[in-house]
Amino acid sequence: MNRSKWLLVCTTFLLVIVVSVFAHTPLMGSFAEAGGQGDVLSAHYRAEKLARLRGETFVCATTIDGSLEKRYLEEKLRHERNLQRLARLRQRGIMPQKEAALGADVGDIAVIEDDGRLVLPANPFDLNRSTVVFTPVTDQEYEVRFIDDVDFDDDLGTKITAFRGGQVPEDDGFAQVDFQDGFAFTFYGRTYDKIFVGTNGYLTFRRGDFRPEINVTRFLIGPRIAALWQDLDPSRVNRSPTAGIFVKQLPDRLVVTYRNIPTFGTGLFNTFQVTLSDTGEIAIGYLRVRSESGLVGISPGRTSRQNAIDLSDPPAEALGNAILEVFRDIAEVDVLQVPEVFYETHEDRYDFVYIWTDFDFDLGGAFAFYLGARNDAEGIGVPIFDRASSFGSDGRLQGLLVLNNIVRAYPESPTRRFLGLNSALSILGQEQGHRWLAFVELPGDDPTLLLGRQLAHWSFFFNTESTNAFSQFGAPRSSSMEGNVWRDLGDGLFSTPSNELIDGYSQLDQYLMGLRAPEEVQDSFVIVDPDVGDPMRMRRFPPRRDVTVRGRRRTVTIDDIIAANGPRVPDYRHAQRVFRVAFILLIQQGTTPSQATLDKLNAYRTAWEEYFFRATQFLGAIDTRLTG
Repeated sequence: MNRSKWLLVCTTFLLVIVVSVFAHTPLMGSFAEAGGQGDVLSAHYRAEKLARLRGETFVCATTIDGSLEKRYLEEKLRHERNLQRLARLRQRGIMPQKEAALGADVGDIAVIEDDGRLVLPANPFDLNRSTVVFTPVTDQEYEVRFIDDVDFDDDLGTKITAFRGGQVPEDDGFAQVDFQDGFAFTFYGRTYDKIFVGTNGYLTFRRGDFRPEINVTRFLIGPRIAALWQDLDPSRVNRSPTAGIFVKQLPDRLVVTYRNIPTFGTGLFNTFQVTLSDTGEIAIGYLRVRSESGLVGISPGRTSRQNAIDLSDPPAEALGNAILEVFRDIAEVDVLQVPEVFYETHEDRYDFVYIWTDFDFDLGGAFAFYLGARNDAEGIGVPIFDRASSFGSDGRLQGLLVLNNIVRAYPESPTRRFLGLNSALSILGQEQGHRWLAFVELPGDDPTLLLGRQLAHWSFFFNTESTNAFSQFGAPRSSSMEGNVWRDLGDGLFSTPSNELIDGYSQLDQYLMGLRAPEEVQDSFVIVDPDVGDPMRMRRFPPRRDVTVRGRRRTVTIDDIIAANGPRVPDYRHAQRVFRVAFILLIQQGTTPSQATLDKLNAYRTAWEEYFFRATQFLGAIDTRLTG
């Protein structure tokens, strides 16, 4: 990211230090000179979040918590919520029992109009000035009531002033609250003597949590009360005696109040209150919530089953398992169902399906992501799996690329740089690359030494220079899978070029893709023990220009990769080299795509074929024809 973009998200003194530390000046010794590593990391963390919020950086969500499986589960859960939504609409006679596919090919682009099955409309928060009550009926079932009024206790109790466990405790963290005076709380049949109050609008029981991103998979894993799971920022009201997170303990109840806490990066302030009764009842009162997105509900943990309901019109019967409503200020897309609809009018003959839209939709805070349907390759750090049937495929489909709004999110030219050092084509390169990359381990005490963000991208400290089909001495390119082009200056110094960009794949990438023989992969290196304030955090950074660090060079050989992960099977002599891809443009119900949109997407399609051929050093090819 360049200096001008940093200044958009940074305030003066501390964040000027952040720019010098993390952008274009040498990193050596910067933390000591800054006079406080914690302050600098805190400022940088907030600047990173703001940049993502404003769409100034490329964020890929191919994995969640380092897991491809959790990424898939998150989309599967969205699909299940959509099916529950459709079932309610059919019961009310709003949706027909059977829909007809609405699709037409325009050249080599499959245009699919939503028939009500694929796009979940925006569902903005609608519980203001009301109370939602969860009353236990059995150990595992709760009755849900909606009360069109809020009884708010203005006696807030004690403000929590210290949080821990997060990247930056003042922003994302939690505080342990031990129950007093004999109070205990029973939740899904289990009695607890403490809770963990999270800064992001939820209470947990077995351990604290600090993650700001709304994640239904995580919601189901551990026991949790989500009063309003949203990226909240109590650090903004640290000095206020009347705003923040408060706890009041009484003999028969515990009251947790989130008062006048803004949603991160906005001026949207939220006030709501959770009351835990000694009877096991949970009452959540919403005095004033200005954020339109969030997750509200209760979960017993260790479940994969959810009841997605309308909390303002809950069912009369008691419900077991997790009970929730997801509020979104923009539409969602049921990406698992898109290929199913596509196959209603097309043969199952494509290795990959690329999903584009001409409207904004929720990607979970990401810009784009890859969703795996099948893997049959060994030695790439990914287990063998086949869930193609859940996408409607009989076994041909390998994965989906979910690629955002072609109209608004991408520049007119697919080669223009617009997110850091990326172009649209290098972004496509990364998402397509996630079919095979970057998951391999390395022998030694730290098997993830080569891995960075989400354990699915190369580490910032790994030298990942692309092959010479893209990278030249005067025009260096790092792999689309991130890492960096590092130059060894000697005496433990390493730097990245001032004109570095992101393009193509390295020799190691091509080996893992099944395109290159192992003996054709030259040695590379990773910087070990870099002299920076937080190396583990910095591993997750995308490529950056003109950075200098001091550290130790560890050579990385193809023998190291094979020793830790096994040989690549099938190898380069038997692996697939030509891949069929379907470009889908999903449009909203009752709309028609403009010719300009179709022309732009078609230009991307043809440019991508050429780019992939070159990125693989002419060893692999993408065929985007719908017929032939």
